[in-house]
Amino acid sequence: MSRRLSFVERLDECAGTHLRLGHITSTHARELSRLPRGKQDEFLKLIVGHGLGSRQTALLAGKYLQAKTAAQQEYLLSHPIETLERATLEGDIYDCRLGSRGNRLLKTLRMLAHYQHVFIGHGSHCGLEELSRGELEVLSPGFSDIARKGQIIQSLLKPYIHER
Repeated sequence: MSRRLSFVERLDECAGTHLRLGHITSTHARELSRLPRGKQDEFLKLIVGHGLGSRQTALLAGKYLQAKTAAQQEYLLSHPIETLERATLEGDIYDCRLGSRGNRLLKTLRMLAHYQHVFIGHGSHCGLEELSRGELEVLSPGFSDIARKGQIIQSLLKPYIHER
């Protein structure tokens, strides 16, 4: 309990309010508390605006704290999705329980899951309904391709998915 109170005390007022209202999780708040108070509000806007999960928030906060220059910090704040993509793909994905084929599939799964998350975030936050007719004409073949390949992936994985 005292650990929870100590990180809540390190939150600025706006972040504390978002925590109390349930707009962010306690894990989000813990990551925000690692940051200087003057930057917590900017990170809060990133979390809410981009629908970032707690792991993504932890990754961004860590990258921010590790940045050596103010320019690196500003880049991170203005390009959070690109920063997350780069960090995710730079990480070595390997599981000692898997053979070479299994590890290739693991890496592909992680990359696919990451880009699905990014696409869902862009699709739900930018508002597909706000795109112009011309933009939709350009993007529509890609949407159809993704939907078709999603069905193929679903049929490939069906025997291996265990419903709970």
